Amino acid sequence: MKSIRSLGIILSGLLLVLCIPALKTWNTHTETALTNLQIEGRALVIDDEVRLSFPGSQLRLATPSPYMSLSFDETQSHADSAFDYQVNGGDWKTHYIRGRSLLEVSSETPGEGIRFRLIRRSEAWQGDIILADATAADGFVKSPPPPKMRLLFIGDSITAGAGTTSRVNDQGEREAVSNARLAYPRLLGDRLNAQVHQVAYGGRGLVRDWQGITDTNNAPQFYDRVMPDNPDHLWDPADYQADIVSVMLGTNDFNPGIPERKSWTQAYKDFVSRIRTDYPKAQIFLISSPMTGDEKGDALKTYVREVAESFETPSVQYLQVSQYYGEAWDSHPTAAEHEMMADELEPAFRAVLE
Repeated sequence: MKSIRSLGIILSGLLLVLCIPALKTWNTHTETALTNLQIEGRALVIDDEVRLSFPGSQLRLATPSPYMSLSFDETQSHADSAFDYQVNGGDWKTHYIRGRSLLEVSSETPGEGIRFRLIRRSEAWQGDIILADATAADGFVKSPPPPKMRLLFIGDSITAGAGTTSRVNDQGEREAVSNARLAYPRLLGDRLNAQVHQVAYGGRGLVRDWQGITDTNNAPQFYDRVMPDNPDHLWDPADYQADIVSVMLGTNDFNPGIPERKSWTQAYKDFVSRIRTDYPKAQIFLISSPMTGDEKGDALKTYVREVAESFETPSVQYLQVSQYYGEAWDSHPTAAEHEMMADELEPAFRAVLE
């Protein structure tokens, strides 16, 4: 299998090495786009594409020009395939991908260039988002350097931000929509001035998905990948050595019923051992589920605490969050509840980073 390196937040020079073939196919005005592109989160840069699959992946571009255009594509059509973007620190706006899609942005202040920030809001199963082209008359320059602290969040739809927004479908019913920018990982990253990787996949668990299916890419499988459904491109942990690794899993494993204790906790211990090998200096937090309650929730808390305590080291700790109930149309935590989850987790994270 092919390994793709150096795709966390990357400062300009490193990304150029990976992208020299792609530059030949982009518009001549865009050659400085790839060399100055910052990527936060996992992304695949190959041929003439920058492909984002995991939720919360972020791109930054800067240009002295007052105007630029970006061209996007998608691998599958989905009503919620979208990203949020910000220009010069202004209000966040949403751009929905509908096949090949053009986004034109401009500075509102005469003579001012553009600082552009994009965060993928949709989940991996809703298709990849592809940056296919970027144009600015005066080319692109380096964005400000990224924060030094690095956070890695491994999880399911909760970590991806499912239910943080909603929409009304064609039948007039309200449905939950994911927005990774509003989820607790990004909230913590912004509060703590840290980089964020959201390695999350809705509906998946540690050993089985929400339907009880084990023969699929659950967390121990997608954890290794640049794109969760593509086994051909593996992530190299050396490219992003996290200061904190957070794991919030179990909601989907426990959905069909309480799994057998010994086998499930052993699978979790094996997974944490892999994480410790990949990130030997990181603080690892194993977090309870904010969705799973009653008997299942009690069992999950007991299992996760047992796993954390089995390592007998303060570098692996159990953290517990409150249970949240979402909305009538969806049980995932709301955006306001993600804020409360971040409030609960922030002291432990801040103590490590400070």
